[in-house]
Amino acid sequence: MSTAHSSLTSRVLLRAALVSAGTLVSGIAHAQPSAASSADTVKLTEWTVPWEKTRPRDPSFDASGRIWFVGQEGNYVARLEPKSGVFTRMEIDSGTHPHTVSIDAKGNAWYTGNRNGMIGRIDGRTG
Repeated sequence: MSTAHSSLTSRVLLRAALVSAGTLVSGIAHAQPSAASSADTVKLTEWTVPWEKTRPRDPSFDASGRIWFVGQEGNYVARLEPKSGVFTRMEIDSGTHPHTVSIDAKGNAWYTGNRNGMIGRIDGRTG
């Protein structure tokens, strides 16, 4: 690995999301090389979404490091606080079947309604 790449890697937040049997397993890892590991080694933590069979998908990170995602079959927008492992679920209109959540510069979560053709916003501070 080149020095430039290694330096960049030590500052980059690696984000990963996998869907397995309808459950989102989201991981977050900070590349923090140490004397005991090579620059190519990172610590990866995974969390399983607590709401089964809701098709969690499309994770997005806000400036605070919280992970936002939607439950397409569960009609919700949710977020995970990685430090505590606490999930917060915000119910949205029945029949929305959300797809994709994006976080704006103010920390608000914007989501799209896959079945009802709407765009919704959740205040990032108050939920």
